[in-house]
Amino acid sequence: ATPMLLFLVQHPRNRDYDLSSLRKLFFAGAPVTPIVFQQAIERFGNVFLHLFGTSETVGQATVLRREAVAKALEEGKTEILASCGKSFVDMQAEVVDEFDRRVAPGEVGEIRVRGLGVTKGYWNKPEETRKVFRNGWYYPLDLCRVDQDGFIYIVDRKKDMIITGGENVYPAEVENVLYEHPAVAQTAVIGVPDEKWGEAVTAFVVKKKGVEATAEDIIGFCRKHIAGYKTPKKIVFVDALPMSVSGKILKYKLREEAIR
Repeated sequence: ATPMLLFLVQHPRNRDYDLSSLRKLFFAGAPVTPIVFQQAIERFGNVFLHLFGTSETVGQATVLRREAVAKALEEGKTEILASCGKSFVDMQAEVVDEFDRRVAPGEVGEIRVRGLGVTKGYWNKPEETRKVFRNGWYYPLDLCRVDQDGFIYIVDRKKDMIITGGENVYPAEVENVLYEHPAVAQTAVIGVPDEKWGEAVTAFVVKKKGVEATAEDIIGFCRKHIAGYKTPKKIVFVDALPMSVSGKILKYKLREEAIR
């Protein structure tokens, strides 16, 4: 999972081993920031393939290949490192609006997938099947955008989008900014019910060892890089974030903790 890539980059002994035989390393499960991806490449080489997929797509629907990564670095287009690539072999992935029309480059829509690796539905669960399988397409409920060259970018899970003061905030965008702060080792952003804003942008932060920063420092840093309504209203410092066995951050547990 993507968080494991961050752990590899930050591990204090990641240069103690001979990894010259490493050829390919696949990661998936969440967006990655270009800065973390670059750090991983600097340490381990251009061996990474970023996949997007689910169990329903047998694990892969799109892939950012090493050749695309090398070209992006050569041309200085580091923003492509945040992409999950293009359609995988024998798969078709596209980003559409609520009327199933392909979105224009830069616009946010919902990704849908079809192909040989996509299941037909859920066994004996017709209602659940109808929610995400329509007209031969599977809708994994992920918000994405596509660039001029056809590269797809995960924006966030549809259910994780925060609506604060009537504005849409994508947690991944805020997390990307937080990861640029020198004191932030790991972070997760959620929306917390709020009487004034509807939802308040709240960031849980694990600090790097030996690096100090206050909540005010981090909030001020965010204000310089993103719009005010996207800036966290609150920073919660924690020793660790709840993780699944596959390395994904369990945001529902953070929501439960935040509303106690």
